[in-house]
Amino acid sequence: MENKKGMEIRAAKQDFMEAFWKLYEKTRIDKITVTAICEEAGYHRSTFYEYFKDAYDVLEKIEETVVTAEEFEHIIFENMKMRNQKETVLQDIIALYEEKNRYFTVLLGEHGDPAFRSKLLARIAPVLTKHLRFPGIKDKKKLRYLMEYQSSAVLSVITWWFKSGKDIETSELVSMLINVTSNGFQKEITKLWQ
Repeated sequence: MENKKGMEIRAAKQDFMEAFWKLYEKTRIDKITVTAICEEAGYHRSTFYEYFKDAYDVLEKIEETVVTAEEFEHIIFENMKMRNQKETVLQDIIALYEEKNRYFTVLLGEHGDPAFRSKLLARIAPVLTKHLRFPGIKDKKKLRYLMEYQSSAVLSVITWWFKSGKDIETSELVSMLINVTSNGFQKEITKLWQ
């Protein structure tokens, strides 16, 4: 059980992260000062430095909590049990994105951290490798490249969909992603002319 001091520390850290985020939603990180974070959070600078080195450190702590490998592993594992992987996994990833939308739209947006996508994919790829069995595949290095390609594409498309105001139905998006994955881009794009 957490004592009063531990709760105060956790609350102060959360206040700093929330204050940072309010600023980061509107401003590039290189323009965010510790003074501005402290003013927004209502704490003194010395308190800030008890928990964080600088604004980049706050961003890193937030990024670590946005999507954990455990959350993604839960999505994969639950859907493997149901044996309806493709569609349900994509729906669950979209639901997770929706839940974390406040963070994803900023982190993957124009003011976001260019390294966040790589950090996120680095957390996701080992989970996919662990749970999705690829019998007969001998070249694990090339498998990693293919998974990187697929993960990047799916994440980019979902990000674009949210940025575009979810202008097509979820089921249509999921179907399109599955079809492109299964049939390839060229085959799917020719359908648009038919």
